Amino acid sequence: MMMECEMSEAAPNPDEIANRYAEATAWRPIEPGSCALCGQKPEVRPKTVAEFCAWWRMSRDKFYELKARGSTPNLVKVGRRYLITREAEDEWCKKQSETTVDCKSI
Repeated sequence: MMMECEMSEAAPNPDEIANRYAEATAWRPIEPGSCALCGQKPEVRPKTVAEFCAWWRMSRDKFYELKARGSTPNLVKVGRRYLITREAEDEWCKKQSETTVDCKSI
């Protein structure tokens, strides 16, 4: 005895599927002051390397390139993960702003 598919009567039409896909993949602006990866505010908790990179809009390759030069925030190892505390990030940001060249002086 052959069973009939339960979805055959209630299958969504192709337009509905296309609309759901467009809505799910639509570009949404990033709220100012929030992480591009997780959407959280920076004060919430220490960041993982991926969250830090998303927040500062840099690739992980660039992060590890900077790490090799000693130009990243101090990392704290928790279990198998490395985290960046808010204090370490603030200190790094301050150091970066001190070494940045003012474009108006060029």
